[in-house]
Amino acid sequence: SDFRDVAPYQRYGCIDLSPDGKHIVGGHDDGSIVCLDVATGKTLFSHRGLGSQDRYSGGNARLSRTGEWLAWCHKSFGGHDSVRVANVAGRGLPAFGLGSGHPTWSPDGSRIAIGQNSVVIWGGATRDREAKLQGIPDVEMTTGAWQPSGQLAALGFENGQTRIYDTMSGEVQFETQERASGVAQLAWSHDGARVAVSYVDGTVHIISIADGKQLLEIKQKEKSGAKLLW
Repeated sequence: SDFRDVAPYQRYGCIDLSPDGKHIVGGHDDGSIVCLDVATGKTLFSHRGLGSQDRYSGGNARLSRTGEWLAWCHKSFGGHDSVRVANVAGRGLPAFGLGSGHPTWSPDGSRIAIGQNSVVIWGGATRDREAKLQGIPDVEMTTGAWQPSGQLAALGFENGQTRIYDTMSGEVQFETQERASGVAQLAWSHDGARVAVSYVDGTVHIISIADGKQLLEIKQKEKSGAKLLW
């Protein structure tokens, strides 16, 4: 089996594989989403998009770290965005909506951060609102990443700023200065003591979480956001 049964003529906006390798989700340019069981090829969950007006959905499909939950940005016919969350393990829970913007799962898959200009942390399965992150800049959020422990979350913005938040209180722990180049990607070290930030111009910064100081700067000749991996 493959993804073509749901969107036979569409390109992929994203592909995401669960850490245990059991589930894979594909997001298409028309907003269609399909999640498959890797071993059997069986379709566990599917969502048909709205065509060209729904391109945003396909690029934002994300599986939780446990592979049990799927989140994607859904655009209604009225043009309103909302993040939909669905169980893909066959337990019958219908998809439900939570806020709007980029979905980012916590490491244990129990919580999800959703937002653009306003970021809220929700219980991924309970639908309970747990915290609203304070002081979000009035610019587009481009990326986000949870600390491995789930205690902190790093958010990157179009203005080149990175902010570190306490995910329980929603308070800012520290923030970096604005830059001419926006944040492309964020990645935490395994011990959660440092975060790597790549920018659209190819620069990479390593930042200490203890004091917010820049530990290292890497410059590249190619003007494109570096892919980060610890």
